[in-house]
Amino acid sequence: MAEKLLIKNGVLFDGVDSEVKAGLTLEIENGIITYIGAERPASSDVKVIDAVGKFIMPGIIDCHMHIGGMIGASAVDRVLEPNMQQAMVAVKQAEKTIRCGITTVCDVSMAGPYLKRLIDAEEIIGPRLLPCGQGFAMGGGGPYVDPEGLFSVDFLKANHPWGEPCDGADNLRHGVRMRLRNGCTAIKVWTTGGGLNERAGDTDRIYTDEEILAICDEAAMAGIPVLSHCESIEGTKAALRCGIKCILHGVELDEECIELFIEKGAWLMPTLNVNLNWADSDEDLMRRKDIFDFEGESLKEKECSRLLYVFKNAHERGVKIAIGSDTYCNEETPYGEFTMDEIKIFVKRAGIDVIETLRAATKYPAEALGISNKVGTLEQGKLADIVILKEDITKDIDLLTRANIDMVFKEGKQIAL
Repeated sequence: MAEKLLIKNGVLFDGVDSEVKAGLTLEIENGIITYIGAERPASSDVKVIDAVGKFIMPGIIDCHMHIGGMIGASAVDRVLEPNMQQAMVAVKQAEKTIRCGITTVCDVSMAGPYLKRLIDAEEIIGPRLLPCGQGFAMGGGGPYVDPEGLFSVDFLKANHPWGEPCDGADNLRHGVRMRLRNGCTAIKVWTTGGGLNERAGDTDRIYTDEEILAICDEAAMAGIPVLSHCESIEGTKAALRCGIKCILHGVELDEECIELFIEKGAWLMPTLNVNLNWADSDEDLMRRKDIFDFEGESLKEKECSRLLYVFKNAHERGVKIAIGSDTYCNEETPYGEFTMDEIKIFVKRAGIDVIETLRAATKYPAEALGISNKVGTLEQGKLADIVILKEDITKDIDLLTRANIDMVFKEGKQIAL
C-alpha cells in the first residue's frame, strides 16, 4: 500500500518564493510531494501531522562536508587515526548530520561512497550523499593533505580521509574514472595549496590548466559537478577559467574573479564559519593583500573584516552563493550544528537577508550541485525532504538549533531524532 502523509496548519517556507505562507497543506505519497494547497478531505489511510504554530521548510543542503570519521583536528591525527575507527565514527557523524535537518550533503571523504550505499540501502541513517571520495591534491604540495611532509604518497592515498596526492592530466583522468567506478557523484580538487604557507607560491596555484581541464572534461562527460578548494586569486581564476562551477572558500576575490564567476555562472560556497576562525599567524596574515585597509585592532580582526568584505562584495555584485560548512571533525566542527552556525553567520555577521540565506541553504545548493529537479524546494513532484521546527526561524535565526527541530523527513520517511 502506498505510504501517504499530510502536513497541515504550519507556516511554510517553500524555497521558491520570497515570503513564508500560512494555511497550506502538503500531501506526500511514496516519498514524493503530490499536492501543495488549501486543505482538502483526506482518505482514511493518510497519516496527518498537525503542524499548527510550527515552521516548515525544505531539508537543508550542505555543499561541503567531510563525513570521514575524523575525531581530532590536527593534520597528523586525521591521517593516523585508524581507517576502521574512522569508518565507525563516520556512521555516527552521518546520523548527527541528518538529525539537524540536513538531508543532502556533498561529501569529500574516503568513506563517502560506502556511506552512500549503506544509507541508500537503509542499513544506516544519514543524509542523501553526493560523494566525492578523496579530493585531488598535488603530490608535492597540498598542505591540507600533508602539511608537515611526514607521509609517503602511497601512505596518504591509503589513509588520508579526504585527500589523495595525484599529478598529471592522465593520472587525474584515471582518478576521476576510478571515482566514478566507486559510485562518486561529484569531484573535489585543490587548485590552491590551501592556507598561507612558507613558500610564497603556495598562495597561488598548484595545478596547471591542462590538469584542471582533464578533471573537468571527465566530470562533464559523467554529468557531475566539480568542487574546487580556492583560496588564492590565481587558483580561483584558474578554476573558473577551466570550467569549475563550485568554488569553495573564495577568500581572495578581485574584480576579475567576480566577473569570471558571473560569466561562467559559477557558485561561491564561502565556508564563513571556518574562514573566520582559522588561526593564521600574524606572519601569514601580513601577506594578505591590503589587510591594513580593514578595521580591527589585531591582524586577526582585520582579516575577519577583510573576509566579510570580500564575501559581501561578491554577493552584492551578483555572484551566486550556496551554503557549504566544511565540517570535517568532531573536535572543532560538530556535525550538523556547524552547518546551522554557518547559516546563522550569513544573517548575523554578513548581513544577508534571512529568506535569501535560507534559499542559500536549500534552493541554491540544489541548483549548484545539479539536483534541483529532485530537492531544494517544496514543490509538487519533488522528493519530500522536509524539516519542521517548533518556532519560526525567519523571525529569529538563533532558533535554528537541534533543540528547535520537531521532525525531519527524508523522502517522506520520518527520521528518529
